Amino acid sequence: MTEHARLLIDRYVYAIQRLLPRALRDDIASELREILHSQVDDAEARTQRSLDNEEIHAILRRFGQPRDVASRYGSPQYLIGPEVFPSYVVAVKVVLWVLLPLTLFMVLVTALTAGENLLSSLLHTLWSALNIGLLNLGIVTLMFVYFGRASAGNLHADDWDLDDLPEVPADPNAPVPRSERFGSLVGLVLMLCWWLGLNTVARRFFGWDPLPIVWAPVWAHVTAAAVSIIVACIARELIGLARPHWIRSYLLSGAILDFGALLVLLRLLTSNTYVAAADRISALGAVGSFVSVFNTVIFVGLIVMSLGVAGSSIHAVWRLLHVPRLPFRANTGIDA
Repeated sequence: MTEHARLLIDRYVYAIQRLLPRALRDDIASELREILHSQVDDAEARTQRSLDNEEIHAILRRFGQPRDVASRYGSPQYLIGPEVFPSYVVAVKVVLWVLLPLTLFMVLVTALTAGENLLSSLLHTLWSALNIGLLNLGIVTLMFVYFGRASAGNLHADDWDLDDLPEVPADPNAPVPRSERFGSLVGLVLMLCWWLGLNTVARRFFGWDPLPIVWAPVWAHVTAAAVSIIVACIARELIGLARPHWIRSYLLSGAILDFGALLVLLRLLTSNTYVAAADRISALGAVGSFVSVFNTVIFVGLIVMSLGVAGSSIHAVWRLLHVPRLPFRANTGIDA
């Protein structure tokens, strides 16, 4: 069997597989793939040659349209059909990429103009942005529900093209790239150094003048939790480099650590003061104005970080739910 034939069969089986109930999906796909391979092998044995594209297409057409084959196995009903779901995902990403910069701009403007009621104004701005986002996502979802139903209703048994079969997605069990883990390690180590105050040690070593600002007590309140989470993240990345196929453990630990980091960030957000002038004299001059602006910038930065950490945690959970559980094999370095 040629490689092209294998790829075409894989695409055909995947088109059926994604329409099947999740619990039976893998077993049925393996059975279908074995049947199709056997039919191709038998045909090649009879003709004493590899089948060409037209002959492979004829076998798949005789087997049936993917939706009809899936229906014989009890395919579930979808709000948004698999035919249009990839386009729906792209549309949602476009909406989010448009709304995110707009939301950040609204938050920044509110933070700079709110005055005393900073936290209340920011919460009101975020609530307004959330309502706008949900409205736009709702409109997009309703449109694709309609498109999905229309495409499913107009698709007849003999009205399908093998060239339109979906591409098989990348293996969800693929390890996280080593470059990404090295990048995470570098960032985590630098963050740990900053939190432990090594920047202050370096400033004293080089004889630099002390800064006219000091960190507020809220940072000391969360230091133990923050340092513990950073050290755990470093250990996670090191284990990931040594055992790249422990995908489920990597994702699960990431979601847990993201949740812990989110709690630390939320604790920081409850404080409106993150830096202060080093002395009363500095507080009366330009340093006082700088401190006010710097506190606002830190607050906005913490909001952005919180949104990023929440998104990372949700993405890790989503991937964890979609990574198939592999059977445990001793001495393979593969998670159960």
